[in-house]
Amino acid sequence: MPAFKHVLSELLNSNSLNLVAVDPLFCPYQNQWHPTHQVCGFLNLSNTAKTWLIPKKLQQFIEQGEKPVYMTFGSLQQAVPDWSMDLFIEAAQQTNCRAIVQTSSDKYPPETQHGDIYFIGKHPHQAVFKHCAAVVHHGGAGTTHSATLSGCPSIVVPFMDEQLFWACQLQHLGLAPAPLPAKNATASALSKRIKAVLQSENLQLNALKAKDQADPEQGTKKAVYLIEMALNQFNKND
Repeated sequence: MPAFKHVLSELLNSNSLNLVAVDPLFCPYQNQWHPTHQVCGFLNLSNTAKTWLIPKKLQQFIEQGEKPVYMTFGSLQQAVPDWSMDLFIEAAQQTNCRAIVQTSSDKYPPETQHGDIYFIGKHPHQAVFKHCAAVVHHGGAGTTHSATLSGCPSIVVPFMDEQLFWACQLQHLGLAPAPLPAKNATASALSKRIKAVLQSENLQLNALKAKDQADPEQGTKKAVYLIEMALNQFNKND
């Protein structure tokens, strides 16, 4: 193949088909785009991830009381491990809620518990989210979809523009309060948002409705269909 002159326009985009791996719930803009850009839906977890079993200690923690609040910044926690853990722990304590925190610090090993806070390592999110009252996250596309597919309202602490976009989409759909930018995040500010979400019947009901509207299986099936259609068209024109 000839060398690419521009990475964005020639390598990352196709003149035949560009798949937008977003559930239509979050992306009602299809009719404004050129036909080469097609929304296929969220590319959800593999069958292996879906059969992941909750560890016994975590299952016991979940069953011991009210639904916990899940807290994670995903891969971004590796950049701020101590700050993120301190923020989560202090916010949970100020909120006086049970919490499951995805740990990124050696001080808080996975599968350990500190009072009403359970620390967990890497795992398929949806299997645990569905047992939670809300999800605090950074606004990544995958976490946003996973929280929504699990019927959980979100509290978003975005670090960058893309995450702010998802935070605003969740707010627009009534699935989250206004985003709390990471640069402004304090335990007190985060606690106030968590309390507001836990006390909001509208956010809880909206999250359950969105769960029914989103399609966890559509993405892969439609992506395959669109790719096959594009290949057939390419072969006809060849």
